[in-house]
Order: sequence, then C-alpha cells, then structure tokens
Amino acid sequence: MLASDPAGRYLVLLRDGALRLLDTTTGQDQLLSAGPHSPNRSPRPPLRASFSRDGSRLLYLRPTGETATEVVLRDMAKGDERLVSAGEGWIGQAILDDAGRWAAFDVVTTDTDGNGKLTWPEPRTTLASALCRGPVMVSSQRGWTGDRPVRRYHPLEGVSSVEGDDILVPLGDHLLRKLPDGAIVAQDARGNREEWVPARCDGQVLGGDAASRQLLVACKAPDADAPWPLALHGASIHQALDWAVLNPGEAMERINGEGALWSVPAVSLATKAQADIVVDLERRTVVPLPIAGAKWVHAVGTNVLLTEDVPRGDSAERRQDERLWLWNMATGEKHEVGMASTQARSRAGDLILHRGWLVDLGAGKVLGQVAEGDDVLDSRGRALRPAKAGRLRDGSAPVGPARWGPAVTPPAPSTTAAPGS
Repeated sequence: MLASDPAGRYLVLLRDGALRLLDTTTGQDQLLSAGPHSPNRSPRPPLRASFSRDGSRLLYLRPTGETATEVVLRDMAKGDERLVSAGEGWIGQAILDDAGRWAAFDVVTTDTDGNGKLTWPEPRTTLASALCRGPVMVSSQRGWTGDRPVRRYHPLEGVSSVEGDDILVPLGDHLLRKLPDGAIVAQDARGNREEWVPARCDGQVLGGDAASRQLLVACKAPDADAPWPLALHGASIHQALDWAVLNPGEAMERINGEGALWSVPAVSLATKAQADIVVDLERRTVVPLPIAGAKWVHAVGTNVLLTEDVPRGDSAERRQDERLWLWNMATGEKHEVGMASTQARSRAGDLILHRGWLVDLGAGKVLGQVAEGDDVLDSRGRALRPAKAGRLRDGSAPVGPARWGPAVTPPAPSTTAAPGS
C-alpha cells in the first residue's frame, strides 16, 4: 500500500507491477497506471502517492519509460486526471499538501556525489527494507548515498513552480517564506507577496490557519535565556499574547493541533507559571486546558479529546492509568469518557478510536467502548477483523481474509412485552 485517504475508504496499492485504486466501500478496483512499477526496498521509501486532507484529491507518480516519470493529479469525485509539471530533473517524490492546493516535488537535478549519474539519495542505516520489517527497537544512520535533491512547490491552480531555502511551508493558497531580515511573507500562486510577520519578530512559526490567514509565532527572545513571546500575526493582524515558550524547538515537538486550534506548552509572562494552553487563532483567544496535566489528543471544530494520567493504587511501582475526557472549548463543558482499556489508536474522518473508546468528535459524542484487537477503523465506524478468530497485536492489520464489522456493538432491542400484550 502506497497511500490511503484520511477517511480510510480509498487505498493506492502496488500489485503485480501496476498501480491500482481500491474503493474499500464498493470493492471497485481501478487501474491507475500499468507501470511497470517496482517495489521500493529502501528503509525509507519516498512518497509516490498522497491524498489531500479532505480526500478530494490524489497526487501520484506514473512512469513513462525507464527513466521518465510524470505527475498526475486526480479529482476523486469526478475521476478526472491531469498532468502537473514538475520541471526539469529526476522526480523521486511527490507530496500533496493538506489543503490540496500545492504539490511538493523532490527532484534530483545535479550529480552532487560525482559518480556520473543522477541517483535518488538513500540513508546509510541499519534499518531493514520497509517492505518487510517488524517493530524497530533501535537503529542508526551514518549519512546518505546518492545525490542531493531540491524541493520545488507547484501551485495546482497556477503555472510556475517555486523553489528556495527560504520557503517554510504551504498554507492554503500561500507559501510562507522567511526573508533575510527575519520577516515572514505569504506568497500566492502569482508570486505576489504580503508581509505577515514583521522583521522585528524574527520568529518561528508554530501553527497556522489558512481560513483566518493567521499564524501562531514564537518571536525571538531579547536575551539568550529568556522565553520566546507568543504572538498572532497574519494579514492585517499583529497581536501579542501574554504567554511565551521556553524553547521553540521543544515547543514544536510537543505542539498539537491543526487549523484554528493549537495546543502548546507555554509559560505565563505575568505569573511565570507553566501550563499547556490552547490558542484559538480564529477568535484570537488563549484558553488553558480545563484539567491540570491533561494532554491534547485531537480536535474537530471546538470538540477536543483529552487524556489525563491517573496514578494507580500501587504507588510503589509509580505506574499510571489514563482517563479520557471530551471537552467543548466553546461552552467550557467537559465530560469524562472513561478509563483507557487498550493501546489502540486510529482516526478516520471525524471518528477517533483512542485507547479503547470510539468518539465522534464532529458531533461531540462518545459512541462506546471498542474490543481489544479492533485497531483499524474506517469513517463509517467499522473495525477490520480477521475472518478467522484470533488475537491481533495492537496496531497491526489482519493478515489474510478480513471483514468489516461495527466497532461498537449496537444495543440489543428491548424484549420487554408491551402493556396489554
């Protein structure tokens, strides 16, 4: 399998040298490219197919000869396809951004290792091939072999590709670029630029919301040991927050969220107290998490799934259980979901399966508990189970015949007789 859409309905598969699109709902199996496609035995294979976050677009690579490759963009609703120009060079990887508006190409254009040919870079690593590899406990890497690629960004509704070390990330219709003076500009498909973050901030982008055209930024600290103040910047908005991060690199490792809501570990500039906060870019507000020590799992709209560590009765072992909470950030209401019962974690559309519980975050509703071994979820609330009875390791997919079934068992109909019957 090369890719799956976020809802878990469509799979891009490599089978007998051909690239195929499987609809797991209808069972339709469609040929995308006859190839020949060969399995990539790299420990870290490049991406050859990817979906947009809403599943409406698919980008994939299609070979047209021994060394030639073309990039194809597919409209999933209509089935229409068109070619996307990646420019000169040997295309090794194509990635569709979450919004489905930019394609990122990693292209080898220069023989940087001097061996007389263009080759895709491979890590010198102890990792086995990704085609057949069990759980990895430890691995090492000592540099790379092959040539160094360049990354190009192509606007799917534009004409010209863009490349440069100053490009940070796509955001909606724009590319964010950091200028030499520290300012961050948003560049559209036509090359027009608008300053979103002033040079005096010289900061690091932690998150962004394309709809409100705003960024959560940690501005560079005035002193080496001082925290980096948080601020909202964007089109016509520059608002300092009363919070900061101690280290922007560590904050990036722990930040969670997407769109308008971002959870980040921060320190209050007023009280110096540390807390995990939620920054709402759309409303331009900061809200502390409602439970001390809680951890953000995921959110849809203003519905947020949180976890809380709960010490076990045997304090000598210092082991902890985990309690799940459903929090509505708009109303402030929170409801206990229950205690974690499995290690399973999966997401499909607005549904999230976390530690034994199935939650519809779009509706803000707990659907119920899920049996151990149900780890693969689709957007219809079904779990993938082996046709033959047997226990699966957490996080593993069934091998061999499998079937979909309700992840949560519906309540049995009442057998109580009606009055007078």
